[in-house]
Amino acid sequence: MNADQAGVYSALIALDDEDIVTDLDQSPFSPVPAASETRESFFTALRGSEPQKPPVLREQETLASTIARLEQTCAAFDAIDVSGAAAELSLRRRVGSLAVLASALGNVCAFVLSTQHHELFAQGALLEPYLSNVHMWTGDVTETLEHLARELNELAPNWSAFRECLSNVEWIYDRAASEQERLDRVKGELPVDVRDALGELFAALSHFKHALAEPFG
Repeated sequence: MNADQAGVYSALIALDDEDIVTDLDQSPFSPVPAASETRESFFTALRGSEPQKPPVLREQETLASTIARLEQTCAAFDAIDVSGAAAELSLRRRVGSLAVLASALGNVCAFVLSTQHHELFAQGALLEPYLSNVHMWTGDVTETLEHLARELNELAPNWSAFRECLSNVEWIYDRAASEQERLDRVKGELPVDVRDALGELFAALSHFKHALAEPFG
C-alpha cells in the first residue's frame, strides 16, 4: 500500500467512527406526522379559509337563541292563582309580538347574503346603524322578559325592577327610532324588495314597543 492509498484508507476509517456524525448518518426524509395531526392541520386550514359570517347574521342568531330561552321558560308556566295566570297570559302575548318582530328583522337581515344588497349592511352603511340598534334593544328587552318569566314561575315577580330594566334601555330604542326616521327619508334609494321588508320591520317594532307599554294582567 503506497502513501496515497494509506491516506484514503485512514480517512474512511475516521468517517466510520461512531463518535462522528456526518450527513450520511442522518435520514434524508423529515419525520412523517401522525395521521391525527395531518387531519387536524387540514381542518384548521379549512376553517381558516371559511368566510366570516356577516355581523348582522351573528346578531340575529344571538337574538334567536335568547328568544328560544324565553319561550322555554314560558312553557313551564303553571300558575295556581288568578293574578299569576293573568300576568303569564300578558307575557305570552308580548312574546308573540316579539316573535313577529324577530321574523321581520330576520327577513331584512337575510338580504345581506345577496351580492346585490350586501353593501347596504357594511359597517356605517345605510342599514347597519339601524339594525344594530334594533338588535341591541330587542336583545336586552328579551333578556328582561326572560328574567320576569322566571320570577313568574317562582310566583315572585318584581314589577318595579322589571320596569326599571325597560327604562334603562330606552335610550337604545330612541337611537333606533332616530335611525328609522333617517331611513324613512332616504327609502327611495333602497331596492324595492329591501324597502318592503324594512316597512314590515318598522311596523313590527312599533307594535312590540306598544305591547310592552300595556299593563300586565
